[in-house]
Amino acid sequence: MNNKYFIGILILVGIIKILTAIYLPLGNDEIYYLLYARYPDYHYYDHPLLVGWFIKIFSFNLAMNSIFSYRIFALVLSSITPLIIYKIVLMLSNKFSAQIAVIISISSIYFSIIAGVFVMPDAPFHFFWALSIFFAVRSFLTSNGSSVCHKDYLLCCFFLGLTCLSKFHGVFLVFGIFLFIFLYRSSFLRSFSFYLGILLLMCFTIPILLWNFHHDWVQFNFYLNRVEGNSNFNFVGPIKELLGEFGYINPVVFAFIGYFAFFKYKKIDNVNSSIFLLLTSLPFILFVISLSTVKETLPHWSGTSYFSLIILSSIVAGESGSEVFKKAWINLSISLLIIVFVLGIYVVNHFPGTIGNKVKEQTYGSGDFTLDMFGWKESAQKIRDTIQQKGFSDLPIVSDNWFPAAHIDNFICRPANIPFYCIGNIPQIHQYNWINPKRGEWSKYDSVLTIVPSNYFREPNRYLSKFYSSIDLISTVEEFRNDKKTRNYFIYLLRK
Repeated sequence: MNNKYFIGILILVGIIKILTAIYLPLGNDEIYYLLYARYPDYHYYDHPLLVGWFIKIFSFNLAMNSIFSYRIFALVLSSITPLIIYKIVLMLSNKFSAQIAVIISISSIYFSIIAGVFVMPDAPFHFFWALSIFFAVRSFLTSNGSSVCHKDYLLCCFFLGLTCLSKFHGVFLVFGIFLFIFLYRSSFLRSFSFYLGILLLMCFTIPILLWNFHHDWVQFNFYLNRVEGNSNFNFVGPIKELLGEFGYINPVVFAFIGYFAFFKYKKIDNVNSSIFLLLTSLPFILFVISLSTVKETLPHWSGTSYFSLIILSSIVAGESGSEVFKKAWINLSISLLIIVFVLGIYVVNHFPGTIGNKVKEQTYGSGDFTLDMFGWKESAQKIRDTIQQKGFSDLPIVSDNWFPAAHIDNFICRPANIPFYCIGNIPQIHQYNWINPKRGEWSKYDSVLTIVPSNYFREPNRYLSKFYSSIDLISTVEEFRNDKKTRNYFIYLLRK
């Protein structure tokens, strides 16, 4: 592959990522994870500590206060990951396969945008997942016979620990790598280094276990609830999950993996390499698909597991077939990423009105995923002005769910120093259960306000009546995009 062509694609995708980081507003999850940096802890209700600390460090303790500065850590980490995948494939195959792997991976919507731009735990998760694979390959697949490089194995365990400190899903990579050791490097089980690596890996569980021990194991119950299914088998669940993964990975990349990793599969030079790559990808993918038969799942959960499948398919592609044919795959995958980028920026920022429900005022805009990002900053001042005109500017604001609570907190309350609390049970309010006490006692207020956006309408009389006896709608603020209505913000006065 021509070096100028290869470097040109890298620069193009880099520009796309930077423009996305600048022009795409923060979504529900991103706004919420900013709380991790504002209220640092050694563990959090939803995820381990790394995402919050990365935000805090890369934004210089939030001194850099902009969308781009919050996303810098994801941009930095994801700019190093292509080099890691290049080195991995170079160890297992050749330069052409390595170039294919890099381009195919950065063509993925999940790898380039979700884990490459957004303020999500997926950013450090994918980065440390890649480093774990890198050192595992150096340890188990580049030495002669069944020998193991002990130093690289220990580095692999170190980065596996950081992977698990990014997201719990890292345990599936741990499972895949250690299953490979048991099956194909069993002599290593007699080594002191093997157990030293396990001890090193276990050290990373200390903040997770300590936090849960001091909080009645609340997070383990949360995750058990996410995986415990119901008695009804859902045939549609796996189809929805696969379609979601198909879209998140990039349909062309998904087809590339299917074609080269499975349909055109051939044993690469070292058969153990193929087995290793399958063991570090398929377990979590199959788990999520199986879980979707009894539980609602999200397609990005298993996104990073496609990392090894991209490596496998790229090696097969690089070692066989027509170069013109392979470049067609590459050009198509990059073209689709560009189309998604252009459409995404346009629809979120400029689409007239809403792509969601327009039938009822109460649920106007519901189903419109773009409203998770659009409009909050622009509408915040209108909402504050309305509250002031009504004579309630001295009252705190409450919400009963972590989203849109984080948006209300960040855009409406923080700039005006309005006290804000998210109240309710822990599964509803998440990390706010521990943030509320740091802001004072919310129950001391006899009167408060709540703001309910119509795209996520929740009846206050149903969810907040256990705290307040009188709940009255006092005003409605309309929001517009390109001169067309997107949603309503309902402002309620709550009294004890």
